[in-house]
Amino acid sequence: MDFAIEHVESEAALMSPGDFMAYVGYGIAVAGFVAMIC
Repeated sequence: MDFAIEHVESEAALMSPGDFMAYVGYGIAVAGFVAMIC
């Protein structure tokens, strides 16, 4: 999971705050969905 966090940090400078929050929210939703399946 560390690689995903690093990826987000590396692209944070290229996105606006709104896009960044939407991207993080999507990642959390996916992580929760995967955790629920597993």
